[in-house]
Amino acid sequence: MDTKTTNTNTLSRLTAGQCPVCGSAESLVHFYGKTLPVTVSGLSGTVSDLAGEHCQVCEEIFLDDDSAKRFANAGDALVMETRRSEGAHLKALRKRLGLTQGEVGLLIGGGHNGVSRYERGQSDPGPAAFNLLHLLNKNPLLAGELPGVMVTKVSPQKRHFAATAKAKGFKPNKVIHVGNEWVVINVCGSDVLGTGSRAGKRTAATKEVDVSRLVAAKAATERPGGPHAKRTAAKSAVAKKAR
Repeated sequence: MDTKTTNTNTLSRLTAGQCPVCGSAESLVHFYGKTLPVTVSGLSGTVSDLAGEHCQVCEEIFLDDDSAKRFANAGDALVMETRRSEGAHLKALRKRLGLTQGEVGLLIGGGHNGVSRYERGQSDPGPAAFNLLHLLNKNPLLAGELPGVMVTKVSPQKRHFAATAKAKGFKPNKVIHVGNEWVVINVCGSDVLGTGSRAGKRTAATKEVDVSRLVAAKAATERPGGPHAKRTAAKSAVAKKAR
């Protein structure tokens, strides 16, 4: 069973007593005071006092304008609640890894402001972001395999990690416990990193490109008699012949 709103075409067919989906005539039954469930991403609720038409053949439901708006608003509310819940979960994963919003922004995209919106539930980062952070929470040392990410061992013993972290320029809240060690994950290139992480900053090598050669090659393909011009002429000839 599906729930549909009544657009102009649907309304005209409903007025004629014909189901807009299956086309059955005289199969529609008017209802009011009906309660329907609404489900979004594992969250569910109900909307009561709905009115509309119900097809007895295909079981489709067509809500009137007021009911459709209330049903849609309920769905939107569940979407926002899902985002708030996922945002809180994303924040918890980030903090367990000792990462700042700026660092996570470099990993999953969106920057500092984007991650802030994700954590407040204002936008959705997508499943790939959660999958990455879940994987890193299972094994934080895997972060060192990512480009531009460094994992630094601070101290093998808990009682020494705070002093060692401070001496190396790391903030204590960035130090996380992995097995029998205490480490710091740094995403290089973030503006929010401290001096300790900047000392080990890695930058990707820039590949030098002969721009003049690329420009000349592009111009050659577009000049009269060039490959691009020949292909265009051939297509035009085929089109004229077809006409």
